[in-house]
Amino acid sequence: MGCCSSHSHHSDEKDSTRTKLNVSNMTCGGCSSSVEKALKNIHGVVDASADLSTGQVVVTHSGEEDIISKLVNAVAEAGFTATVAA
Repeated sequence: MGCCSSHSHHSDEKDSTRTKLNVSNMTCGGCSSSVEKALKNIHGVVDASADLSTGQVVVTHSGEEDIISKLVNAVAEAGFTATVAA
């Protein structure tokens, strides 16, 4: 078993939720990095992965009741507009 084949993270990914956000005006690698960094700074966010080709970010997070508004606000503070993808 290699160093990357087992997850030794202390976060409980099995208890986390994934939310997909549509992010407008995310046009370059710097943009996607800014959005990912802003989202990862939120308490309860396990991971954030932006896809420039789709303009979406998949966020893995805890099930806190107000987390979605925190995600959208963090993206707005980074200078972008986010909506929850259908």
